[in-house]
Amino acid sequence: MSKRARFLAKHPDRFFMDADNRSELLNYLRKLGWLSTKEVILDVETPGDGNMNYLLRLQTSVRTVILKQARPWVEKYDQIDAPSDRALVEAAFYTAIKAYPALEGQMPKLLALDPSARMLMLEDLGTGNDYTNIYQDATLAESDLIQMVQYLSALHKVQVSRPSEFTNPVMRRLNHLHIFVLPLQRENTNNLDAITPGLEKEALRVQQQRRYVDSVTSLGDFYLQDGKTLIHGDFFPGSWLRTSRGPKIIDPEFCFLGFSEFDLGILIAHLFLGQDTQSLVGLALDQYAEQSTRCLTTAQKCKILQFAGVEIMRRIIGVAQLPLICSLEQKRVFLAQSTELVLSPSSLKQL
Repeated sequence: MSKRARFLAKHPDRFFMDADNRSELLNYLRKLGWLSTKEVILDVETPGDGNMNYLLRLQTSVRTVILKQARPWVEKYDQIDAPSDRALVEAAFYTAIKAYPALEGQMPKLLALDPSARMLMLEDLGTGNDYTNIYQDATLAESDLIQMVQYLSALHKVQVSRPSEFTNPVMRRLNHLHIFVLPLQRENTNNLDAITPGLEKEALRVQQQRRYVDSVTSLGDFYLQDGKTLIHGDFFPGSWLRTSRGPKIIDPEFCFLGFSEFDLGILIAHLFLGQDTQSLVGLALDQYAEQSTRCLTTAQKCKILQFAGVEIMRRIIGVAQLPLICSLEQKRVFLAQSTELVLSPSSLKQL
């Protein structure tokens, strides 16, 4: 069954965005008033591979915008169901940061929302790439990292007026499942040997470490707790965009009111996974403390490093793989590092 057929079977009254049906798209946008009767569509293209959502870059006779639809699955892995209401949470996020110019300036502006179709119209930040090339041969400038840490620090100070808009329970459970649970199940159906021959055996070694698995489970329980801090929820290089105006942050659909340690842990994990970014870990933690005008406690740093360890593990043996250029031996080292971070974070020199 095609994606269109699957979508309409579940949501027969909901608009299905499709790059190949330009006339239908034009009629939909004009009906909403998103395009004027004088505005003509000149070009429609897909701006890279969408992970969670279906994206189109729409060039009209007046402007260029991004259309983003949340379908009832993960776009990159459409066998995995995901709540289309994530679009509403993302829209609430953009609304919440409007009162914070430093944050709004580092993200695309929300131009319009169609709640019925779970569709967002966003400012187009240009044709820049994300930062996932740091796993290969690209560098991450210290100035870019500092801007990203400044973004996190400012985000974690946001006061939301409607906390109920940021519970995001289904997305949290989905994230929890793929970070803390599935990678450590021995019946993990991810064909790891097809990715790197011998990786299934290395995954089994990790899955058999009871103390490690129990610690990851406890961290997952902590992740699911309600907190008071607005977090991005997926702060990895795929959510960072290189632009002519510096790094921008996108895709906050995993956001919720939780704990800052999770966002920081994800950031730190990907500095460890980058080809030439491990030395930036200390800088990231120091800059966050400086921007927050308070020192991170040892307990907070330990939690951050533990979350980093879990994220490293799930990116090596979980479903959401990265474009890593790694041998089996390098992945074995990453898994050993994950174990150390989770079980002995206080021994790390970054503290």
